Amino acid sequence: MKSLFLLHICWLEIIAGIRVEPSVDQYGLKGGSICLAVAEPEILKGLQWKTGSDVIVSDKEISPKYKEKVDYNSVNHSLCIKNLLNTDSRIYMGSAINQRDWTDSTTTYRLKVLDHVPKPVMDVTSLFNTSVGLCDVTVNCSIKDGWMLSVCGGGQCTRSQQLLSLSGVNIIISNGNGTIQCTGSNHVSTQTISQPMEDICIGEKDGKASALSVRTIVANTVRSVFVYVGLAGTIMAIIKVKRWISSKEVDSTQEVIVDTSVNDSAEVRPEPLGPPEVETLYRNMQKPGQQQ
Repeated sequence: MKSLFLLHICWLEIIAGIRVEPSVDQYGLKGGSICLAVAEPEILKGLQWKTGSDVIVSDKEISPKYKEKVDYNSVNHSLCIKNLLNTDSRIYMGSAINQRDWTDSTTTYRLKVLDHVPKPVMDVTSLFNTSVGLCDVTVNCSIKDGWMLSVCGGGQCTRSQQLLSLSGVNIIISNGNGTIQCTGSNHVSTQTISQPMEDICIGEKDGKASALSVRTIVANTVRSVFVYVGLAGTIMAIIKVKRWISSKEVDSTQEVIVDTSVNDSAEVRPEPLGPPEVETLYRNMQKPGQQQ
């Protein structure tokens, strides 16, 4: 079928004297501009740019319909389309007539206006292989309507699954110099997001993460929290016991002081004197031999 098409093209060239060039895919960034060139013959008789049934430029004159949309270079005969919109995605043809042999050379462009690639979204999950002590990383990179799933480790990434983007965004996941990169690109722009392997697997050496997985790190963190909480509880218990012992010692000291005060009071208090008559009798009594 393809050979029949080529024969048909050759037949058109021979019969009509028209040289038809294959179309060239051209891509432009939305909001930007792009210039299309045409093959200039030795002696230019005439030139025309058109899209569909609309003539954009004819004999160096721009159509009023496209005066605000395009610029025409009369030196190299290129056509520059400004402020690209999605509606500018179409086929453009530049035809140049050679005055020497009156042949028409046509250059066809298939223009497609693309949006700027958005920033990728990267989800990373570590997979710790205890048998070999390595940390592999599962990476899911998604951009718009496409995504790619890869397993990275040892300085390389192996693609596992992929959903191709209908918007023409190409997704690449790579692992180099200890960094995982997720790159999205189309024909007009590129966006890359990266994350160091050491943020996921600790102890990376020679491109192989050999220490801990994220789960191990989380477990160690939780364990440390429990240790700190237990230590704080023990310290608080010791402080409470010391306070209780101190309060008991204070109570005992107060009891001893009270008892001592009571005893001292009992010793100092004089004995009650006898009746007055007994004391008088005592004074009047004398020893034998003292009487006069």
